[in-house]
This record gives sequence, C-alpha cells and structure tokens, in this order.
Amino acid sequence: MVKKGFEIVGDYQTEKRMKQKLQAIPLPNLKGKRVLDIGCDHGFWCHHASTLGASYVLGVDRGRFVRGAGHVHLAEQNNAQGWPNCEFVEYNLGEVWPILGVFNVVFCFSTYHHWYPIARSHDKVWKWLRQHTAPYGMVLWEGPPDTKDPIIRQRLKEENLGTETFTRELITAAAEKYFEIEIVGPAIHRPHREVWKCLPK
Repeated sequence: MVKKGFEIVGDYQTEKRMKQKLQAIPLPNLKGKRVLDIGCDHGFWCHHASTLGASYVLGVDRGRFVRGAGHVHLAEQNNAQGWPNCEFVEYNLGEVWPILGVFNVVFCFSTYHHWYPIARSHDKVWKWLRQHTAPYGMVLWEGPPDTKDPIIRQRLKEENLGTETFTRELITAAAEKYFEIEIVGPAIHRPHREVWKCLPK
C-alpha cells in the first residue's frame, strides 16, 4: 500500500524541526534526479524528495533506539511505507563503506557528528561522499562544524576521541580535497550548526 503523506512518527523528525530545516536548507530542483539521503531516520527527506519529482531516492541509516519505541530497524520500517521511487537500506556508515551508486543530490543532514566518531577520519567520509556524487551534482550538508555543539562533544567522549579531532579546519581541509564548499548559512533548528552546499571538484 502506498502512503501519500509523511506521518510524523519519530523523535527527531518532528513537525517543528522539519519546518525549520526546510527554511534553512536550499533544495535544488529534484525533478528527475537521483537522491541519496544519508542518515535518513524516519524518511522525511526521502518522502519529500519523492513528492518533488525525484526519479529515485535511496535512504541509508542504521537501526537505532527511538525514544518511546525502543530499537527500530529504520530501513525496514521505511520500506513498509511504500513511498513512490523510495528505497531504504540499513548500514552503520563508518564501520562499513558500501558503494551505493552515483546520485545527483546527496543529503547529509544532522548525521556527520554521528558518522565521523565511528569513521575516525574526515577524509574517509568526504571521499565516500564524493564517490557517490555525480560530476555536476551536489552534497547538501548540515551539521556542527566544531565542538560548540554539545552532541558532538558527547559523541567524541563516547568514542574516546579528543575535541581537537573535530575542528572547522580539519573538516573543511578534508572536504575541500573533493568539493568546492559554499557556506549557505546557519541551521535554524539548532545553534552552532551550519548548512553547506558542496560541489564536486
């Protein structure tokens, strides 16, 4: 059964937060485009890309603990929605580096600060992103560029990494090996986060 709408069911993709993100993130024309959503959570951006005419949308996330629901296999749950042109797969990126294809637009929203502490390498993350971005495509990135954000400080502590490993200088140095970076502006839903548009070199 195909569900036409997106039902807010998660603990992160709330109505208020998604409205703020839509205001902060400048989506390009997605009609006929292939879209990859990294850290897709409950599938809001995948569903949204589908409604905007994307020809194929692939969402990637790990299973995780969801407040009020326990451990959830997000890919399995999202696939059950039957949204047009959408597919979901489960990987814990950073532990594994699957090759998923080439995409016109890659979403990397509110996930880098979870992904990097597992990968322990900014270069590996940005290289993987470049491998999945078409020559005239783009990565839209939203996240903390330094440790002013309390969540990245907690994640670094959990993975026994020092705060000196997560700086704007290190992140941009790795990103600029593969992309031209344009800082779009602040992320509205959280202080200390930014939105970047990344065009492949």
